[in-house]
Amino acid sequence: MSNIVKLFVNREKQTAGFIKMMEGGTPKRVMIIEAGGGLGKSWAIEYMREECQRRKVPNVEVDFADGVIYDFLAVLRRARDSFGASAFNAFTQTINQVTQPTLRIENVGSSSSNITLGEANNLAGANVTVGDVAGGNIIKDNSFVINADSAVVRQALQDRLTVAFFECLEQLTAQGPVCFFFDTYDKVTIEAESWLLTQLLPRLRERQLTNVVVVIAGRSAPKLDNAWDSIIARTGLDLFKVEHATEYLVQRCGLKDEASVINALFQASTGLPQLLAMLAENILRSQDTGGQDDWL
Repeated sequence: MSNIVKLFVNREKQTAGFIKMMEGGTPKRVMIIEAGGGLGKSWAIEYMREECQRRKVPNVEVDFADGVIYDFLAVLRRARDSFGASAFNAFTQTINQVTQPTLRIENVGSSSSNITLGEANNLAGANVTVGDVAGGNIIKDNSFVINADSAVVRQALQDRLTVAFFECLEQLTAQGPVCFFFDTYDKVTIEAESWLLTQLLPRLRERQLTNVVVVIAGRSAPKLDNAWDSIIARTGLDLFKVEHATEYLVQRCGLKDEASVINALFQASTGLPQLLAMLAENILRSQDTGGQDDWL
């Protein structure tokens, strides 16, 4: 049993609802968890992902607080790699067709040489390839990106990638459910939110995609009107009560069932699961070291 499963308490409603969605027992396809800081949103997502792993359900987590700049293509690549790249070969092939490596031409002291980038300054017909260093003048960047000066062309390329991605996803979901998890939604990027609200969620509402479950968690959530109610389940997370704190500290963490200690920790945490976990961890660490500071 993993640590998150062993420690998890007081989120049975959300986890039971998620399992029901994954098993197809409800028309709801999207769970939105909107709650303040420290209430265990990421904790809940981690538990749900553990359930996916136990059932061998492909899943992807995009945490908008993990330091990655999630543009349109970064989200799709993360999903492909998490679901299994072999199921998305056609999508990867489309990426290779519509993206280009970014090249920077610099003079690093060597004599100039004739470098051909091909027609329209792309690599078609070029006399260099990715990985080449020609005359010490080319420094290549292995990040392949959509490189289009025109917004219309860029959108057309994004649409082509989106179609290829969903064609692969449809084939994958014919074999069973898959799950998307979007955490720290209050830090979502503009491109990621646009793809989510205009591409992924509409396909769920129109039943163009089946066997797909989406969980969105954050201090703020997407602003969706009542037209989405048929597929969206909205929920929050409550503060722990003293009985939840007791279950967590005694049954899950292994602290002694001493009412004075439990109540003190509960009061100090103000019912916030994250803070309670930190306090319990400090006590357990002190017990592990014997609390001996004589050597200092």
